[in-house]
Amino acid sequence: MKKLVLLLAVCMLGLSLPAWQSSAQVSSSCLTFSVPVVVHGTDGPGGIGPQRVVAGQSLQFTVTSASAPGASVFNENGSNLGTGAVPGLATQGIAYSTPNGTITAISCNDSFWDLNFVIKRSGNTVGDKVTFFIQDSTGSNRLDLFRFTIEAGGARLTSTIRPLTASDRSLTMNFVNIGDLVSFSGAGGSQTPVLTFAFFQELMNCRQLGLEIMRGSGVGTTSVVLADAVLIRSGGAIGSGPGIAGNGLQNGPFGQYATGLVCPTICVPCRLCFCGNNTGVRASGNLSLNGNQACLNIMNNSTGATTGTITNIGFDLPGARPNNYMLTSSTNSNYFIVHDLNATSGAQLFVDIFDFVLHNKSDGNPTYGGGKVANGIAPGDSDQFCVTGDFSMVSLSQLASGIYPRFQDVNPGGSDVSRLCPCQP
Repeated sequence: MKKLVLLLAVCMLGLSLPAWQSSAQVSSSCLTFSVPVVVHGTDGPGGIGPQRVVAGQSLQFTVTSASAPGASVFNENGSNLGTGAVPGLATQGIAYSTPNGTITAISCNDSFWDLNFVIKRSGNTVGDKVTFFIQDSTGSNRLDLFRFTIEAGGARLTSTIRPLTASDRSLTMNFVNIGDLVSFSGAGGSQTPVLTFAFFQELMNCRQLGLEIMRGSGVGTTSVVLADAVLIRSGGAIGSGPGIAGNGLQNGPFGQYATGLVCPTICVPCRLCFCGNNTGVRASGNLSLNGNQACLNIMNNSTGATTGTITNIGFDLPGARPNNYMLTSSTNSNYFIVHDLNATSGAQLFVDIFDFVLHNKSDGNPTYGGGKVANGIAPGDSDQFCVTGDFSMVSLSQLASGIYPRFQDVNPGGSDVSRLCPCQP
């Protein structure tokens, strides 16, 4: 059975990547989470007017903090979130426990209508702050939408560009204004009700949504669950799904909706670090995944006591995949793609067969253990690769967990296989 491995490459559909060394918008472990997408569709009550419809899609967020110990992703069910959440709709939340730390997660580029979310707490989280913001796809022009500050009995709205509502996604009652305290409820007073924020029309353009959790000094955990995000779609195929009433219940008629994206898919890259299995070789880089294109900028950091050259990078994707991967962009013309390559020379301890390998030219007989040192990525050097192909149903974190850079001429004359490992702050 194949283990989860994957790919690399770099280039972001018109988005200039930050310098690979920068920690401003990259993550330490490629931690991602996804939330359900809801859209406005046809077939409202009585067959007229738009209604919200579960779209069967998800919006991805990537943790972009340079170092994120204490961060974790968990699964949640809308049935546990209260009025305003869609019962039975599966989503994910982000939890953060490091005292006095800050964690940030950024969504892919999209056009937002409404946000429906819950703030949870465990332990002493007094003084913690939860902020939502938007930015453009270059990571600039940040605009804070609203902020809650955690108190002993609830979450107080300390800033916002417009009122929110509680337990009322129809936005007609239960308004939450600046200074209002939203009480915690549930076992031990553990969470807010579902809170809804509606975007101004002038903000319903292509932006990335950001979530920031700033911990206080207490020992505890603050979590945020996005029950769903209401996004704008236009054109494309016609989808259908359960209709959602203003209180979140799926009691509307089954509705149809447009599936066409109105924004280019631009997701934030994550920071990766690789450590040798048997030696001190190291590498790092940025990884992005946008539709059928994955891009990686990889740098050989083996410049200290241990040196080595990267000659191969193997990828073992989940599930059955067609051999349709193409190297569409590369800063090193010596590399090419080999499909279904046996994971020899140490890699077979983790993987049987790679779906594909980025391999540099070596006498026309490529193996994962082969490659030409003179054509590889030398200590201190970096290269960028973009690969197009079938990356459906592959998350950024899954992709990252399966990258296997191979080092040769280690110290010199040796070899090693590196795997994903924690980055240093």
